[in-house]
Amino acid sequence: MQKGFLDSIAPDVHGLISRQTVVPDGVPVTRVRFGDRAKWSNDLKSYAGTASCELPQVALVLSGTLRVVMDDGSEEDCSKS
Repeated sequence: MQKGFLDSIAPDVHGLISRQTVVPDGVPVTRVRFGDRAKWSNDLKSYAGTASCELPQVALVLSGTLRVVMDDGSEEDCSKS
């Protein structure tokens, strides 16, 4: 079994969004924290260099609500429940 400790990783910060990644046994695990009013288009778009986020996502929401807006305009709110 491999272990990774996210708290020991310095956050990679872009505007109101920060992330920490560990890679135990070749599998990346990332913790992302969104500040109030954080938006991909404001905080990560220039860093990513794409019109929208193109990465596949699996999320566990621990608090708050994450609104996801797809390229086709559809929206979904993800929250702890």
